[in-house]
Amino acid sequence: MNQTRLSTALKRPVVASKAKLSNNSVLDAGLTAGNIDMKALQKELEKDPKHESRITKLIKQVKKSYLALKKGFFASLVALLVESHNSTVAVIIIFIEFLQNLAFCFADVEWGYYGNKYGYVLILFQIEEAVVKYTFPQAILVLVAIAVILIVTMIVLAIYVVRSFMNSDFNQGVWPLRLLRTLVSMLASIFFLPVMYSLLTIFTCHNGLHDCDSDPVFIGLRIVSAIALPTFFAFTLLMSMTYFNPNPKSPSLSARPTARLELLELSAKTLLAAFFVFAIENPILRESVTLICSFSTALFMWLYIPYYRKEMNLYRFCLICQVIWGSIVAIVVTVMGTSDELRDHIFFAYLAGIIPGLILSYVSFNTRQNRATSFEIAVKNFKPNNPDAFNVWEAEEEAKDGEFEKRFWSESQVEIATRFLIGSEDPKAMEVADKIYLFGTKKFPNSSALMVQYAIFFLVFKEDSSVAASYLKKAEKKWKLIDTEFTIYQQQQEIKSGGATVGNKKLDAVDRVEFKQLMKEAKRYYSEARASIANFWLAIMTAEEDEVADTAVLMTHVSQMERSDQNATEAFNRLIQRYPLSVKVLSSYADFLDDIHNNHEESELIRRRMKRICDAGLSDDNTLTTQVVGGPTSRAASVAATGINSHMTKKSKKAFKEYRKQVYNYSRGNSTLLTWMVRGIQIFYMALASAQLYVSILGSQMMTTGMTWLETANKCRDAFPTIHTSLRQLQSTLQPNYPQNTSLLSLINNTLVTLDENSLKLYGWTNARMSVNNIWALPEIPIVFYNGAGSVNNQTIINMTLMDATSVYIRRTSEAVAYINFNQNIAQLSSKLDTENLDWRFALDNGIVTISNAYTEIEHTLAAEIRNDIMSVQYGQIGIIVFCLISLVVTGFYLFVPVINRARTERETSLKAFLQVQF
Repeated sequence: MNQTRLSTALKRPVVASKAKLSNNSVLDAGLTAGNIDMKALQKELEKDPKHESRITKLIKQVKKSYLALKKGFFASLVALLVESHNSTVAVIIIFIEFLQNLAFCFADVEWGYYGNKYGYVLILFQIEEAVVKYTFPQAILVLVAIAVILIVTMIVLAIYVVRSFMNSDFNQGVWPLRLLRTLVSMLASIFFLPVMYSLLTIFTCHNGLHDCDSDPVFIGLRIVSAIALPTFFAFTLLMSMTYFNPNPKSPSLSARPTARLELLELSAKTLLAAFFVFAIENPILRESVTLICSFSTALFMWLYIPYYRKEMNLYRFCLICQVIWGSIVAIVVTVMGTSDELRDHIFFAYLAGIIPGLILSYVSFNTRQNRATSFEIAVKNFKPNNPDAFNVWEAEEEAKDGEFEKRFWSESQVEIATRFLIGSEDPKAMEVADKIYLFGTKKFPNSSALMVQYAIFFLVFKEDSSVAASYLKKAEKKWKLIDTEFTIYQQQQEIKSGGATVGNKKLDAVDRVEFKQLMKEAKRYYSEARASIANFWLAIMTAEEDEVADTAVLMTHVSQMERSDQNATEAFNRLIQRYPLSVKVLSSYADFLDDIHNNHEESELIRRRMKRICDAGLSDDNTLTTQVVGGPTSRAASVAATGINSHMTKKSKKAFKEYRKQVYNYSRGNSTLLTWMVRGIQIFYMALASAQLYVSILGSQMMTTGMTWLETANKCRDAFPTIHTSLRQLQSTLQPNYPQNTSLLSLINNTLVTLDENSLKLYGWTNARMSVNNIWALPEIPIVFYNGAGSVNNQTIINMTLMDATSVYIRRTSEAVAYINFNQNIAQLSSKLDTENLDWRFALDNGIVTISNAYTEIEHTLAAEIRNDIMSVQYGQIGIIVFCLISLVVTGFYLFVPVINRARTERETSLKAFLQVQF
């Protein structure tokens, strides 16, 4: 049916169709022969977008949306890259992450007295454990809520940034991009483990919260955490691609070609957190997982040498080996630590093995790294061209390049072998590295990652962007992982930006986005101001001759003019403050002054400034130089400046030179002074913040300790009524072979054991407190003793210390219980206890009132002491805050105000001198 329709439709316009379809060989042959191939023609018509099926259109639309989304996502990742990491901060962050990993070797493991103290310090770096341990168990709810808020904030910011890059418009500004960069840098490093730990811990009843399974708050947070956990993990893995800087010449210690080490570490941290939350009762399993994760990270570093700089590789490898050593000893102390003394010996052995472990890991990895990056081995296997060779025969006898090279078992080893170029400018080394890459591309022809590294070699060392771009295109056509695909995109953007400088200031990705956005806003306000002025005059000119223009309409245009003028002026002022040497900014601002403000004098001064900037070579806006000096106004400014310069005397030129020198010295002096002042103030306030944190931790620890003391004292006090009641109940129901006798005797014995343990603990904790010491040390507890065997008539009251009274009470009550247990089958035993058993009378007369009241007094004293301690901590916090406020006012008044006034005076003096010399 379709073929009949097509043949009928094509009978008449065959000649015209032939001209249109001449590019199709099949149809041309059919038309020439006079026989139309209807199937081929139908396929051609189906390729026409008008004849595509709905599924094909949907697939194309989805593919287009996916490519746009991926482009926006990659652009966001490029903007999140920090091209110049602070080496000191990177070293500190890595050390904190090491302490967090090492804490897994000590968490919930009995290391003995000294090992547990050491573990308490390490647990402080796992923020979740520290907060819950030293505050209160319900703090986990607050931590989970904070973690969820941070994750939601990060996701919302990421969506905004990706959409902004897709639409090429940051309508809400660039601050979300900067905030997202900060959150990613924190949550993907030292805060990853606390966030993951908090989200996982909510699924268990933390620290004995037995009602959490029925608590609606816990249930709600568990549902939220179940959604947030995979989202946070997946998002952080994607964001980990920003943790690299593929530039071997980067001065940063943390520069590296890929971010796969971070990917491995984040996965290992997630696994560790899961096992330490859900396998809390199996320490061997937890420590084994710690050993496996740390060993896999060390093995990855050994094989792939992730960082460009040798120092950083050695630093991280030595730290991860210490985690391996700690996990091994943790397994040993768990298996063999049967006593506190033995555990202490094992901990001392662990401390003794730290230094030898560091030396061993340093020497072994340094040997591996030196061999992998050896220039001598590279020269031996890839000989550079020797123009002084004796004859051709000698060259032919030499081995081919790479014939004896045994190091290249993977494409990543090719890039590692060229790291001898770092810090070297030897042309021979450059040639050898080029040969190594050529050999690698032949050995691994399908490796897109190696093609990317070869492109980076051309871009960084040879500064040949054209060859680098060609290798990036080759890498695009090969199969690749997403991180390699992102590296290709990032390098292509780097080539397009060409260094990305505005004025004499080098910009990173975020600064480039911000500069474009600010310029876009300034130009938009500039256009709005021009349009509002045009509309104002148009409203006046279009009014009828005998009518007056509508005042309301004119006032609307005037308001729009003022608003647009103010917005444009503020936008240009922000640009000039941030980029004072940018010719592009100055040129746009001069045009704005001419068109909107009609201020030709100030615009002329700005164009003269642009001319001097271009002549001095201080601006890198090279594409704008012709625009600056090409127009008639700028040519007039150039002539005027040249005329002024030509009429300057030698004395004026000398004065101008001296003026420039003094301005430089003034600015440098003020800049140096302000820099050191700011650094000193930063250190000062960091110390105050540390003091505030210490006081807060001390206060929470005091509160936790005090609550433990009060709870123990309350248990001791409650033990005496329990024992007294049980003794009386036992006396009333005492019968031979009565089953209830056994249960009551067992209850009394268990209560006595608990009382003995709690009283010893309480004595050890509170004996040093001066307010409680009198109760423990002075004999102030009146105890009733009965004299004479078998007689309860003779009494003696002896004052004893509380600890002695408790010990005597426990001993004599235990003897009374033992007597009943041995003689419970004797008839009429219950009636003989009060008159014949002195231990029985002692337990009934001294426990429930005398000794119990003493423990009540201890509770009151401890409560008052804890209240005073908390008040002292609060006063300390208030004092620190007041001191911060006073120091802030004093610092601003006595330090910054004089420097700012001095800078303002010098600026005015310099401006006056400049005007006098220049004009």
